[in-house]
Amino acid sequence: GTVFGGHGRCANNEVDCVCNAGYAAPDCRDFDCAARANCNAHGTCVGPNECKCDKDWTGEQCERRRALVVDQTVTFALAR
Repeated sequence: GTVFGGHGRCANNEVDCVCNAGYAAPDCRDFDCAARANCNAHGTCVGPNECKCDKDWTGEQCERRRALVVDQTVTFALAR
């Protein structure tokens, strides 16, 4: 069948587009991250099944919040 965006093919008498994994219908030109839980709403799908996580999130599916680092500077007053 016809190749859609180089990432899919036609099926059912050339009516339906069947996209390769990581690409979305209708024409298989857009990236899809369904296999990555759509980046858990904490990132952007930037490639086929590839998430770019928001600032405070990490993991393949942007499922883990980054640890918050707190300034641990302690000041001691020395009495003389």
